[in-house]
Amino acid sequence: MSLYSIIVYTNRVPDYQDFQSRALSLGHSVTYCAQLAEMDGDALATQFNQVILFDLEGQNAGALAQMGERVAQRKTPFFILVGSGTESELLSQKLAKPTGYLSKPLNSTLVFVNIELALEQRRSAKAKEHKLEELFVKNGKEYVRISTDDILWVQASGNYIEIFTAQEKCFLLRVGLKELEDRLPEQQFIRVHKSYIVNKKHILKFNSAAIRTVMGEIPLARSYFGSVLTAFTVI
Repeated sequence: MSLYSIIVYTNRVPDYQDFQSRALSLGHSVTYCAQLAEMDGDALATQFNQVILFDLEGQNAGALAQMGERVAQRKTPFFILVGSGTESELLSQKLAKPTGYLSKPLNSTLVFVNIELALEQRRSAKAKEHKLEELFVKNGKEYVRISTDDILWVQASGNYIEIFTAQEKCFLLRVGLKELEDRLPEQQFIRVHKSYIVNKKHILKFNSAAIRTVMGEIPLARSYFGSVLTAFTVI
């Protein structure tokens, strides 16, 4: 389990002593804020594993709206804590778009499971933001720059992959096909076979068994045919 920096926005600190004790025993940190002003600067730091729990009890619509804006700017996981009382009125106004809702009194195990899921989604989103636009591959004693736009397709070959480019060149790399697939722009590349990934920009035509590119033909597995159809506008 990851370690979290948990900020609880509340004016009822005693309600969270049991939760804090449990969190601290697991190595997490817990701090409290009662006013939005306290969450400026260091309070909303750039720590990746930071999470905010916002207690609705005793708050107003304005505070909820401001909190939603602040965490949205930083993409910080943000959970609203709900209990009995007037919270339903605030929730109905849809003033914030939280990561999720947690019921009071807090179930520590459930809180940590939800936090871990939220952070995993954030990690996945962050990885997608860092997709490759170009890469350098070793060619003899040199490293050659390849733009992802120039890649026609990538083919698995044992413990290696072969990258075929629009310049009619082929580069052999000792890396897994899945590893490279995870780094390529998903809106541009598509898996068409267990051993092939193709650049959609270079597909000239296809049928249920094969794909034709400017440099040749590659197989299209039946199990991937539907994915290829839905990746394009077909009329």
